[in-house]
Amino acid sequence: MRLLIHYVGDIHQPLHCTSRVNKNYPKGDRGGNDVPIKPRGEVNELHAVWDSVVYEYEGYATLPFSADDWAAQGHNISLMVDKYPISGDEAKDLDPENWATESFDISRSFVYKTVVENKTLSPDYV
Repeated sequence: MRLLIHYVGDIHQPLHCTSRVNKNYPKGDRGGNDVPIKPRGEVNELHAVWDSVVYEYEGYATLPFSADDWAAQGHNISLMVDKYPISGDEAKDLDPENWATESFDISRSFVYKTVVENKTLSPDYV
């Protein structure tokens, strides 16, 4: 169950569904892992920005989770559900291919658009 939860979360992270390939990254940028940005806390590359829910949840969890850790994660999820509501139709879409396509489209249309390597992300981006 933990792996399923992890995979469902991963496919919704746009940089898990793409790797930018161009003259600077002929073998791809590893989903933004190779795109440095000006550090903010522990976040210093584009992939980490998105993994951190755009700076809201930095760092990596200490595993295994304690009961308090699970409670904190549940609280964080409740906050995210309230902050980023989705429609009933979106919630009923159980097709992982649709989730991956949506993440890829977000990556293509937004994720890389205004990012300048080694610079701070703009307030509009955040």
